[in-house]
Amino acid sequence: MDKILYLLRNWRCRKGKLPHKNNNQSVLTPTTINPEDKAYKTVEDIAIRLDKMDAKNIAVTGPYGSGKSSVILTLRKDYPQYKYLHLSLATLMAYQQERENLDVDKYNDKNNERLNRLIEYSFYNN
Repeated sequence: MDKILYLLRNWRCRKGKLPHKNNNQSVLTPTTINPEDKAYKTVEDIAIRLDKMDAKNIAVTGPYGSGKSSVILTLRKDYPQYKYLHLSLATLMAYQQERENLDVDKYNDKNNERLNRLIEYSFYNN
């Protein structure tokens, strides 16, 4: 059944007729945050830390779709005087685990080793 639906959708798309429904979905691509938005407070908080010069490296963490990339994009736009190193540690664990037949502990050890190298590189090259 799934293959049939896929083929029908694919056939419709090829004919130039995309099936559209009004379904309240939103796009999760990064955008700059407007200073009037509530989320801009995060940008200001990080900027204050940078201005005080008591932090050289700041990590922005959070779940998928929480706005991390939008915060970084806005910081880069509104505070261009700082150097930015955008590192993404996102991985597709299940895919890599299946492909390489890794167990979780070995996978985490490899990721921790990579993360330590990135931090050392960032620290010594700033």
